[in-house]
Amino acid sequence: MGRRGPTDGAADPPPPAPLTFRSDLLAWWLYAAAVVTGSSIGAAVMFVTGFSIAPTLVNGNGLVQELVTRDHLTEGLTWVGTALGVGVSIGASVAGAAIDRVGSHGGFLVVGGAADLAVVATLASLRTLRAGARPTGPEDPSHA
Repeated sequence: MGRRGPTDGAADPPPPAPLTFRSDLLAWWLYAAAVVTGSSIGAAVMFVTGFSIAPTLVNGNGLVQELVTRDHLTEGLTWVGTALGVGVSIGASVAGAAIDRVGSHGGFLVVGGAADLAVVATLASLRTLRAGARPTGPEDPSHA
């Protein structure tokens, strides 16, 4: 059933918009950053790229809150935080190696490739994302 509020009894709102658009936008901006040669243009590209990061993290946490049962919510959010930390660590290592081999452009290409993988992962999980809110039952306090 999802959240409770003034629209009780009405159809639940659809799950958050798929992250594909934001991730794809992030990928294209990062690929643009890979070919930028001037620092002022590079700063502008990175400024625009930053706009996609916070909404992606917020939507990811929102999806966990919708898809995980209330009694497992803390664990689900912890897994998201852990996965984020592991992903950042691996990404930094791979990007660092790419930077050592081909320069700063290699680091941007690695991040752009990671954004492409995020698009693929989102497309692969669309069935689950479209399935909607977590199931409610007697153990769920929102079930009344």
